[in-house]
Amino acid sequence: MDSQIIPSNPAPVLIAKGIQVHRRHRHILKGVDLELRRGEVIGLVGANGSGKSTFLKAILQFIPRKQGTIEILGRKVESYEPTELARKVAYLAQENECRWPITVARLVALGRIPYQKPWQENSEEDWNIVHEAMKTVAVDHLAGRAVTRLSGGERHRVLFARALASEPEILLADEPTTGLDPYHQLHLMELLRGQAQSGRSVVVVLHDLTQAARFCDRLILLKDGAVLASGTPAHVVSSAHLLSAYGIEAKSFSYAGEHTVIPWSVIS
Repeated sequence: MDSQIIPSNPAPVLIAKGIQVHRRHRHILKGVDLELRRGEVIGLVGANGSGKSTFLKAILQFIPRKQGTIEILGRKVESYEPTELARKVAYLAQENECRWPITVARLVALGRIPYQKPWQENSEEDWNIVHEAMKTVAVDHLAGRAVTRLSGGERHRVLFARALASEPEILLADEPTTGLDPYHQLHLMELLRGQAQSGRSVVVVLHDLTQAARFCDRLILLKDGAVLASGTPAHVVSSAHLLSAYGIEAKSFSYAGEHTVIPWSVIS
C-alpha cells in the first residue's frame, strides 16, 4: 500500500467505551476505554493476566462483554456481518499452531476469504495481493513450503502475511513478536509502524516495554483489568507506573529523539 496523507486530527476508526468482561463471577475487564485513530499505533501493556488479550477478543466479539460499547468505522460492531467485519479488522492471535500441511501461499491466501463467495477460487488479483503480503513480511521465499515444516517464528510471520492479505483498515496484534529473534522482532515492529504510516491503524499487545516505548504513538497500561495509565510512552512508562503495574524499577532515556525504557530490577 502506498503512503497516504493522514489528516492531523483524523476521526477515530475504533472507539471502545466502558468495556467490562466477567467470567465465572470474576471481573476480567473493569471499564476499559480505547480510541484509535487512523495512522496510529496503540500499544497495550501490562503484567500477565491484566486483561490485554481479553480486551482484543472483546472488541472482535469473540467473547461476550458485560457492559460497554464498541464502534468500528462509525458503526456499532454488532451491525457488521462476520465477513464484512473481517474485511475491516484483521486479528493476529498469540497462537500460531498450524496442523494442516498446506503451503505457505495457500495459508496466506485464506486472508482473501472475506472477499469471496463460497467455494470461489482465488482470482489473479487475489494472488497478486497474497504475493505482495508475503513479500512485505519477507516470507515469499517460503511460498511453496508446508506450514507444518516451519519454525514457530516463521509461522508467526506467515500468519501476519495472512492478516495483511485481508487488506484490513485496522490490525489487532496479540504479542506478535513472541518467538521471534531480535532481527525479526524489530522487522515486524517496523512493519506495524509502516502499516500505520500507510494509513492503517494498529493495536498491539506487547510485553517488551522497549518496543512499546519506541514504536507506539500511545500506550494503555492495564492492571487487574483496569486502565492504570494511558497516553504517550514517556508518560505511561514512568517509574511510578511500572512499579505499580509490574513491581519493577526501570531505566528510561531518549536516544535519537525516541523514548526508550529498559526493565532493570525487581522491587521486593
